[in-house]
Amino acid sequence: MDNIQWDKLAPIMLDNSERWFPALHDTRHSALVHFTLGLAGEVGELVEAIYTSGAKWDADLIASELADVVTYTCDIAAVLGLSNGLAQDHEDETSIAADMDIIVAAGLIANIVKKANRDADPEAAMNSKLLEILTHIRQVLSSAELLAEESEIDLLAAIEAKVLVCEARWG
Repeated sequence: MDNIQWDKLAPIMLDNSERWFPALHDTRHSALVHFTLGLAGEVGELVEAIYTSGAKWDADLIASELADVVTYTCDIAAVLGLSNGLAQDHEDETSIAADMDIIVAAGLIANIVKKANRDADPEAAMNSKLLEILTHIRQVLSSAELLAEESEIDLLAAIEAKVLVCEARWG
């Protein structure tokens, strides 16, 4: 599988979201809260798809949930201005179970944003955590690529299918 150019895809995903849900983008903070809650929910759905399917995975369902996780992750990166830092060298990847890496990294992103949201100045708190968030975002995207490859899922096609559904609903 060719490495997906996340740094180019993330701004497109954010543009789509701003077009479909303009009220969510009144402030960077409101968009972050929305995307973090969305990411948490989609990770839960991905976990359910993986762990309730038994020995034979439903590849279509996993592709759909993985596309949602990746979309929210890219949206968070784009809102935080981290899109240009998403390109990653994949030589350091290990063969650790990609699904667990996604769950852990996405959970860490959600926790950081949740804690920053409690701060008196959430924007300043978020800015101080950007590098840490970027590290976890890279892990989610790298793990998503590995999981898709291991499951013979065309991740870009799954994301494109989600975009078409959203265009039909909110376009």
